[in-house]
Amino acid sequence: MNINYGSNVFVVPAVVNEYLNSATPEQLKVILYVLQFPEKSVSSIADSLQLSAEKVENALQFWISQQVLQSTEKGNLLPASDMPFAVDLPEEKPKIKSAPKKSAPQVNISPSRLADELEKFPDLKGLMQHAESVIFGRTLNYMEQQDIIIMHQGYGLSLEIVAMLLDYCGKIQRGITYAKSIALSWHENEITTVEEVEKELDRMTKQHTFTGQIRKMFELTRKPTPKQQSFIDSWELAGYSMDLIEYAYHQTLENTDTKKGLSFEYINKILVNLAEQGITTPEQAKEAWQKNMKRQVKTITKVATTSRRNQFIDAWEKSGYSVAMIQYAYEQAVEHTDQNRGLSFEYMNAVLENCAKNNLTTPEQAEQYHKEHPVIFTKFSKKKEPKPMTEQEIEEMNEYLSLMDIL
Repeated sequence: MNINYGSNVFVVPAVVNEYLNSATPEQLKVILYVLQFPEKSVSSIADSLQLSAEKVENALQFWISQQVLQSTEKGNLLPASDMPFAVDLPEEKPKIKSAPKKSAPQVNISPSRLADELEKFPDLKGLMQHAESVIFGRTLNYMEQQDIIIMHQGYGLSLEIVAMLLDYCGKIQRGITYAKSIALSWHENEITTVEEVEKELDRMTKQHTFTGQIRKMFELTRKPTPKQQSFIDSWELAGYSMDLIEYAYHQTLENTDTKKGLSFEYINKILVNLAEQGITTPEQAKEAWQKNMKRQVKTITKVATTSRRNQFIDAWEKSGYSVAMIQYAYEQAVEHTDQNRGLSFEYMNAVLENCAKNNLTTPEQAEQYHKEHPVIFTKFSKKKEPKPMTEQEIEEMNEYLSLMDIL
């Protein structure tokens, strides 16, 4: 954003004087700097005033909201065209103004007018006091008080509805800026009655509670992305229980590489698959898994199950080994054992126990670990070193071959 106004002229809008007691030091520094030094970027202002770029941006937005500054089509900032100044300005050629974009009504209240409004309307003053003492437990600053008036006078919401909205924001520990964004949405969508607002707040409460539980379960330290939130919303709409989602979550941790991030797609796939089977609880899911385990192992190993093999399968299911890890163990058994003697479930079990011992939960982790730490299960390995013959055995073998006229 560039600042562009005149040259070698330092002017101060007279209305700035009204904010000397209410504006923050940063806001006053920025407005004075902008008016004195035109064509300065936000970064230049920040460097000169030793402020962060974010604070400069916030200060500029404040003065725009008070109609002290106005933004041009090119993103530059000018003093508002109709703002009275403390000194006379040189005449400028008239500029063609573009048609204003349709937006919500703007309400800009000076500190002195705000004080008058509170004295004039006891109900409004009572709402401010309720917000300070009950909802937020602190004194509201000038900008917060103005935002409450904007919600009421600018967006057309009754004081009762504004109070309901502030109560909701207090419960979810969000501030008045967040409340203002919701109020604007209601204004744009013509949600204006108490009944409509109650319905909307009920929906938002349920969504916030459901999403909050998911964030805690998944250990998300940030707000879900829009794509992640769409999955969460679909789970809530489908009526999946938290217990079932937790089951799908742990299955995902065991069967995917979490170094690349938690896969919401995998969790969703599990939940949809369970729903198609009519499964609604973790207990049902585990029971179905146990029934399917033998079939899945049979599919992987391509061998019939026996009572001995079933004992291994039951133990694997009880230990929570994933199908992907059983597949990995099978591939290791094929590679390292003599298949002429049949598939060694003992070798597969040794592989799985070794992986569990080293906290390897995915084939990718196991493969990488075994590359760095080669493991040979000699008890089951097909690679056996030949045992050297003794001298007596060599003598007996030569005698036998001589009798057979081979030597």
